[in-house]
Order: sequence, then C-alpha cells, then structure tokens
Amino acid sequence: RALNCTGEDRPCGRCGHCDRILRGLHADVRVVGIEAGAGRDEGGRVVIGIDQVREVQREASLKPFEGRYRVFIFDGAEHLSEEAANCLLKTLEEPPDQVALVLLASSPEVLLPTLVSRCQLLELRPVPPQLLSNELKSKYGTDSGRAEETARLSGGRPGWAIEAVKRPEPLKKLEERLDAIEGVLGGGAEERFAYAASLSTTFGRDRDSARQE
Repeated sequence: RALNCTGEDRPCGRCGHCDRILRGLHADVRVVGIEAGAGRDEGGRVVIGIDQVREVQREASLKPFEGRYRVFIFDGAEHLSEEAANCLLKTLEEPPDQVALVLLASSPEVLLPTLVSRCQLLELRPVPPQLLSNELKSKYGTDSGRAEETARLSGGRPGWAIEAVKRPEPLKKLEERLDAIEGVLGGGAEERFAYAASLSTTFGRDRDSARQE
C-alpha cells in the first residue's frame, strides 16, 4: 500500500489505492501462493510451480496499470519448487523498473541461498503489546480497555490489530472462540472429548479452519 498510496501519510488507508489493495482488488498487486494454481513436485509436495513464476515474469514486464508500482508477493516462498526458484532468480537480479517483489518466509534458512543473496532481508518481529496499544489509542482513537485487549489478542501483529479496531468482526469471533475454549476447559471429560472430535472433523474438511478454532 505504501508504494501505491496517493495520500500524504503513506499508507493512508483511506485513498482508493489503499482500499483496493486491502480488499484484494488492485490491478497492480498480486499475491502468489500454494492455494492459487499450485502444483506438486516429484515427491508429492504442494509447491508454487514454475508456471506461476513465468506468469509473474510476464506481468512484471508490463507497465503498472493503475498505480506507481506492480507488486508481487510470494506468500510462503519456502514452497517454491526448485525449478520455480531458479526461474525467479533472473527477475530478482534485474527487476524491471516500477516492480517490487516480496518473498514472505518463516526464516531465510528455508529458502535457497541463491534467492536470499538477491534479496534485502527484513525481519518482522512481534510488536510489544504496550507499544501497539499506545498506537491504537493515539492514532485510531481506540479507548484504553479495547486497545489493550486488542493488542494482547493480536499476538504482536499490528495489521491484525488495526483491522480489528476498524472492523470488530474478527475480534468478536476470536473472543467467541476463546469463550468456547474456556467453557470446554471448565467442563468435564465428555465435553472435552466432544470438542476434540469436532476439531478432528473440521480438520479433515479444512485444515486452516481447524487451526483457527
């Protein structure tokens, strides 16, 4: 958002570019991950494949459509197949003008050294709750109690905390899940087994949903 924002305090969160990027509708910002057209390597591992990288390279050769920069975010870059990672090297070495490539990974060690050597490393660590709470109060006018609770539940993720005070639905759902877990912990063995069985069923259908619960 900061690269394409047209506001004064970038990212402003209010201009048309910021709004469309947040909603995943911006023509110049693309997220590439294993959930979108991913393939499998010879070992059966789900990967970001070479066809996805080639599509990014094709789009990167074009001028931005509506913003200042084309931005490609590889969400889970450790899932790049070796073939795809090697294909991406040339673009990382000589990225076109007005193009930014962001590789998200849990650690540099999970990426090929040749990829890491061509990137600028930015370590994103959890923000201390008190610092985050103060920011929510001063910049977003959040009352003290809600700011402290949101900062605590965010796990140090400022983006999540900011969205939670702007749109309370995620925070409300999280509070409901925590209340449910607290009720299970305070119940008997039968209630705990029933909750575990419910999670197991959800995990079989949708692993991401099960982890959230």
